[in-house]
Amino acid sequence: INFSESIIRRKIITLHLCVLLGTFLCPFGNSLLPFLYWKSSSRREDKNFALHAKNILLFQLVASILIYAGMFVFWYRKVIEFTTREATDADFVPLVYFLIIILAVYIVYPFVNALLIKLKKNVNTLYYPPLWFSR
Repeated sequence: INFSESIIRRKIITLHLCVLLGTFLCPFGNSLLPFLYWKSSSRREDKNFALHAKNILLFQLVASILIYAGMFVFWYRKVIEFTTREATDADFVPLVYFLIIILAVYIVYPFVNALLIKLKKNVNTLYYPPLWFSR
């Protein structure tokens, strides 16, 4: 690996770790912080870096929208349901599943991707575009 590839690899790892940091800052921070990092440190010749950034942003935006929509539907259904009866512990089991999905998408997946990029010699895109028309 030459010096230029080493810098791009470090930038890609930082981009993946921006998802982690952004997750704890604010809603949609998992997309906002990588976007700001990409725009502040991108150059035209870094096509691999730009590809990673675009795939990360699209994946995280779609995941965020789906997770927030799922949480909204869950809470809306529970509020309507609890107006007619008393809540039990079993009513909140789906919430645990949502929290596991959030943990996997926002924390584990970006960390594993950064670790894979650090350990592997070739840097492939690890976030595949979730929408068929985004290629």
